[in-house]
Amino acid sequence: MSDTTGAVDGEGGARTGLFAELKRRNVIRIAGVYTVTAWAIFQVVSAVAPALDLPKWTVTFSLVLLALGLPVALIIAWAFERTPEGIRPTAPAEAGATPAGMGRLDWAVLAAAALIVGVAGYQIIGARDGAGGGDRSVAVLPFASFSRSAEDGFFADGLTEELINSLAQLPQLKVTGRTSSFYFKGRNVDLRDVGKKLGVAHVVEGSVRRDGDRLRVTAQLIKTADGFHLWSETYDRPVSDVLKVQTDIANSVANVLKAQLLEPGAAPTTRSGEAVAMELQARARLRTNRLEDVEAARTLFEQLTRLEPRNPDAWAGLSDALMKLAQDHLAIEFDPAVRDARGAVDRALAVDPRSANALRAKAFIHRVLAIRTGNIEHHRIAEQVLRQALAREPRNPDALTLYGTQLASLDRSEEALTVLRRALAIDPLNRAAQTMVGVTLENLGRLDEAERQYQNTAELFPDYTPTLLTLAQLRVARGDLAGAIAPLRRARTIDDDAAAGFMLAHVYINLGMQKEFENALDGIEKSPMAAGLAQAIRLLAARDYRGLMTLSEREFKRTNDPIWRDAISKAAMFTGDFERARTLMAELTPGLFLPEPQPDASAYESMVTAGVMAAVGDQRQARRLLRLVVDGEKPTPGAPEGTLVLARVAAWEGLGDREAALRELTSAIGAGYRTPIDFEIFAPIVDYPLARGLNDDPRFKALMARIASDNAATRAQLEGS
Repeated sequence: MSDTTGAVDGEGGARTGLFAELKRRNVIRIAGVYTVTAWAIFQVVSAVAPALDLPKWTVTFSLVLLALGLPVALIIAWAFERTPEGIRPTAPAEAGATPAGMGRLDWAVLAAAALIVGVAGYQIIGARDGAGGGDRSVAVLPFASFSRSAEDGFFADGLTEELINSLAQLPQLKVTGRTSSFYFKGRNVDLRDVGKKLGVAHVVEGSVRRDGDRLRVTAQLIKTADGFHLWSETYDRPVSDVLKVQTDIANSVANVLKAQLLEPGAAPTTRSGEAVAMELQARARLRTNRLEDVEAARTLFEQLTRLEPRNPDAWAGLSDALMKLAQDHLAIEFDPAVRDARGAVDRALAVDPRSANALRAKAFIHRVLAIRTGNIEHHRIAEQVLRQALAREPRNPDALTLYGTQLASLDRSEEALTVLRRALAIDPLNRAAQTMVGVTLENLGRLDEAERQYQNTAELFPDYTPTLLTLAQLRVARGDLAGAIAPLRRARTIDDDAAAGFMLAHVYINLGMQKEFENALDGIEKSPMAAGLAQAIRLLAARDYRGLMTLSEREFKRTNDPIWRDAISKAAMFTGDFERARTLMAELTPGLFLPEPQPDASAYESMVTAGVMAAVGDQRQARRLLRLVVDGEKPTPGAPEGTLVLARVAAWEGLGDREAALRELTSAIGAGYRTPIDFEIFAPIVDYPLARGLNDDPRFKALMARIASDNAATRAQLEGS
């Protein structure tokens, strides 16, 4: 027993002697002080280096230098001591001297050093995990094109989009959507700002150089926190191998971030370099939504369908290009565009019935049809088709955005807001989703939030006209007609936007500014369709409904566009040809003519149809439709949409409840309603058959006089500014 105890005492004594010697030579204190001081210096360097625009390796170099200094400091502390005579080698300990204990300062220094070592270790491990899968989030920034032609620039954009799509297939990765990534195209920004804006720890950057059928692609994976390159590669391949290159890049990124690699699947179908380049360019051009690019995309997709008739994405792209040209730009005739787009979608779905691109294209056709015909059934079909597309690609931000838009169109704004926020979680700078969030907030009566949302989006994307238009619509609904003019003028200058011109004309005609009304319509000549609508608005402003009939009949015969058929029905109503109006309305919205009418149209269309039904003697059906109006959608508190106000006031009057009609109108005026000439067909409220009786009521006249007075004050303010 005594031998064992002695052995332990001897070992402990040795440890005590070494510790005492380290203490005597101040090695422990120096180690603690050096660790604390070095950590403080490193924090200062880390913070100051970016501000001084120092190279990215500066921070790493300082860390290595400080780490190497520690053993040097400890060796010097062991070997030398400071004496009154200066620095001398440390003298041996005196025999029999009792080692001094650890003082409070020593313990404090050691505790601080231990804490700093722990924090630093945590930071290092966290950084290592961030590079190896602890934070598996990445954005693919637009690849730079080092070729001279514009086509090669679109080729690089298309390759970027394909790479985003490939990485998005990996469920372990958080991959920022295309719109957010392309926000940074052409911008000289710090990667740390990119990381903060998009909420990602890594970015993929690269470049593309194309020379004939040869391709050089460089790519690198970079940490946004410090700019460290985690992986890079250069590929020299034929253009036909571009999809293999894209998959290789995606797998390399996944490997570094320790995400599951892409499934190899079946060998890709051999494609010509011409076809690959054509598809990448067409898709990138279509995304810009500029008229000249969409026209070029249509041509490219048509060529691609001839090269690859069994490529569903080519047919879906052609459908989208046709509908954008017909609806967004009014650049081609609507009826043949719909016919050809439907044919293209049918060809795509025949090849792949579950093609997400084809399903989204089909939904887009029905959305446009709902807008052009007023038949809400098309909105319902679009919503169903989009659910199928999302079942195939549940994380696709474009599909989520379009689905949220459809839900909002069906008055399901709470659901829409949830879906749109899912889209923004994937694609935080998706301008369409951000704008639609504003629309849903507006529908829910959260008007201040909606306006802030529109303003923030407009600041991020100053040339995105849908945001400018929705901001202007909200201000008009709130009675701020003057405030709506600036965003509309801005939108009018972008791509010769006809919609902004029509909205400006609507604001000016309600303000009684005839010259400005004419100026807003001048120059809307980028297509025969837009020019025809401008002419129709002038006729409506003059209340020349017979002239409108002549124009609409001529244009409908020429184009077979449902918008002109609808204009004929309204002109027939205003001129007293109610039988013809009923026939045309039954073709556009048949659900309103069922014994139990279906809500297949807006409140405005239901009210107009009810007026026609009452005029032809079908009072029972007219009342059914009017009950749909007054029991259905209510105006948003604080932002009464003008056409809905018109529908509800006329509906109450048609039901014989004038008090309710006047209450509805009084409430709307109190909330900001200042547009008695509606935007739907630029007609004053008293021209509608159901509302004509109101014009004899002095209370109604007083309410109209109040609107006129407020608008006159706004006009004077604008003319004096």
